[in-house]
Amino acid sequence: MNFLKLNYWFNTRPEPFAGLTQISLMILLIIFIIMTIISKILANKKKLVIHRFWQKLFNFCLFNSLVGLLLLFFNYELIPILMSKFWYPLWLITDLIWLFFIIKFIILMPKRKVELEKQKEFSKYIPG
Repeated sequence: MNFLKLNYWFNTRPEPFAGLTQISLMILLIIFIIMTIISKILANKKKLVIHRFWQKLFNFCLFNSLVGLLLLFFNYELIPILMSKFWYPLWLITDLIWLFFIIKFIILMPKRKVELEKQKEFSKYIPG
């Protein structure tokens, strides 16, 4: 198992991805691009709470599409330090942190919806 050695992750001249790994990275990239388009379309519908969720998902998918394209390009062009394998766990860690905040937002969404309804109810009695 090469991926258990530090030399695999921090090699200055890593082997390029090929075969199934390259294809799976392309499929992941296509999924992120499709989700970017879908979330942008749904983010343009101006619902108060749900609009913010789709905007967050759009930002997440757009970021991952761009990072995936860059990593795929660096792997294709055989740019040594930029095609190193340590970028992939770093990418995964940032995605997990970002997904934590998106899930937290989803969990708090019903509470925010109730607060917005209370605020609307209260604001209709205020003159102005």
